Amino acid sequence: MNDPRDKRFHALSKKDRSQLSPTEIAELISYCDRMIEIVPAKKGRRTWIELRGELEALLPD
Repeated sequence: MNDPRDKRFHALSKKDRSQLSPTEIAELISYCDRMIEIVPAKKGRRTWIELRGELEALLPD
């Protein structure tokens, strides 16, 4: 499977997390979900799962 990270992902990941809009956070969570599906190693998936959790915490209630 191809790596889903593209120019948009890299642009969003370079932004300070406090400057991300809820829509941008949701986009990054979507990238995390796709990476969790394709990364074969548990250790690699754990990184994406942790990032997803950190991003979810930034979403407004």
